[in-house]
Amino acid sequence: ETRRRREESAAARQESATSSTDPRRPFDASGTGPQWRQGNGGPSAWPPPPRNSSTAPPSPPPPIERPLEVTLEELLFGCSKTCVVRERSTPIKGPSVPQHVVEVHVEAGWKDGTRVTFAGAGEGGGDVTFVVFEMPHPRFERHGDDLSTTVQISLKDALCGGLLAVPTLDGYPHELLFTGNDGLITPGRQRTIDGLGMPKRQAGVGLTGERGVLVVTFDIEFPVQLSPDQRLGLCALL
Repeated sequence: ETRRRREESAAARQESATSSTDPRRPFDASGTGPQWRQGNGGPSAWPPPPRNSSTAPPSPPPPIERPLEVTLEELLFGCSKTCVVRERSTPIKGPSVPQHVVEVHVEAGWKDGTRVTFAGAGEGGGDVTFVVFEMPHPRFERHGDDLSTTVQISLKDALCGGLLAVPTLDGYPHELLFTGNDGLITPGRQRTIDGLGMPKRQAGVGLTGERGVLVVTFDIEFPVQLSPDQRLGLCALL
């Protein structure tokens, strides 16, 4: 009987030690060591692996594009423009953000659509790209490196010739002399003047020192009315 009781007591202690293994407890029943000494970082590992506290860096803000309005004269000679890329702001909390401006150096000969980028100049450190927008001109039109314009002349000059002052984008008139050897100037006739167009640029080189042409189209001004004597005189001449 005594032996039976001892065996039952030993079995009870063994069962108690087995049932005391609790995944929520870091030590085994003896209190001297971890319950599970092996693990690959899963739920059975103890102590649990440290969590990765590092976070991915914030993505940069998207680039901003802004039009840069430029006249033909500014594209002919080049210029500098001061542009605001970030307005001054005063938030409710925190320090005020000062206005941020950049200087855009427009080079002679740039074309419509030319892009110039200022890295990190925008809100939150984003890039700001200015895109050249060539403003319409009241007198001249641009075609690549060439310019075109229309000049009105009188019927007398068209038939007899003469000295004609042609306006240029440079700001000074260019004189054209028409003689009888040039023939009659008919409506829509064109004359090309070398070196009065836009500055020419070459990729990787810049300005070449050459300019395009100026194409002049003539528009004939006809008289509104003629006197009987004028009509007779023209009929006698023609």
